[in-house]
Amino acid sequence: MMMKRIRIISFLLVCHYHYAISQACSDPGICTIGPLFSASSADTVTGTDFTKAGLDELLNSTFLSEKFSLSAELSYGIGDRKTSIYSCNLRGAIRLRKKMLLGFKLPYVIAQGVLGTSNGLGDLTINFQDIIKSGNSYRMAYTFGVVIPTNNANLKHKGAALPMVYQSSNGFFGALAGITVSTKKWNFATGYQQNFGRNGNEFSTENLILDPAVDGYDTLNRQRLNFGSSRNLQNSGDIMLRVERTLVVKKFVFSAGVLPIYRIANSTIKSKDDKIIEVLNSGGITLNITGGLSYKVNNHWRIVANAGFPVINRKVAPDGLRRSSVFLLRISRNFW
Repeated sequence: MMMKRIRIISFLLVCHYHYAISQACSDPGICTIGPLFSASSADTVTGTDFTKAGLDELLNSTFLSEKFSLSAELSYGIGDRKTSIYSCNLRGAIRLRKKMLLGFKLPYVIAQGVLGTSNGLGDLTINFQDIIKSGNSYRMAYTFGVVIPTNNANLKHKGAALPMVYQSSNGFFGALAGITVSTKKWNFATGYQQNFGRNGNEFSTENLILDPAVDGYDTLNRQRLNFGSSRNLQNSGDIMLRVERTLVVKKFVFSAGVLPIYRIANSTIKSKDDKIIEVLNSGGITLNITGGLSYKVNNHWRIVANAGFPVINRKVAPDGLRRSSVFLLRISRNFW
């Protein structure tokens, strides 16, 4: 049976606030796969039986019953030092059984900033999910999966190593698991992602030559000092919790919630003489406040607006995952 529907995301706008820096929930894979993704566009009180829902509903709370699904997303974000990050995400799923799905997410990322430009495939996330319990007004589901790096996180510009905010991949493997519970008015999700090993990133601010009279001087060296070293980065695990309240008014669905992400330990890097260095203040919590509005124009078109901003941040992010507060406007077209 051929695919019945393709979702096309037409655009994503991200706004930058000078003092508000957050870890975007799209960065740890645990926030963006399976039922753990935001339900801010949810339509969970229409009497839809969740047992008939597929991956796309678990991702974006719209409904389908096909055996296959595929979607594309375009996004724009601002990272550290106003680095522009463009991403196109390809998502897909196959229904294994009535309540069981196997899905994937694969991004292609372009980063542009003061140190140059980089581009490449992002980490491939493969996840399995199963609906444990469901009814006309509730759903409980679990998911688990793996994160597979597509490169060693050492993309370069004109031969020079780039910090992690420019990298399309985190450069190490990961495993993740989580569970979600949705009712008519509330959506709850929690999950854990564990990263393994070190990546191959070579960016370091050690011994940068700042004197133009010295051999080896580079005009970008002073700019490089503004980025934290990330040579052979190793991250600990992440724990996330999402709590959202939804309100349905005819074709409109309003939502508001909180999204804390907790990095359980500081990251470590290696110096140029291969000594392991702990990056202080790189662990801890990022707490985001989120809100959303979804309008179902008809069975084919949907308009979604989302916003989020941090109230608590990690002070240091050698992994390059911090993003500015965001405003998102999405127009989706469904093909049946």
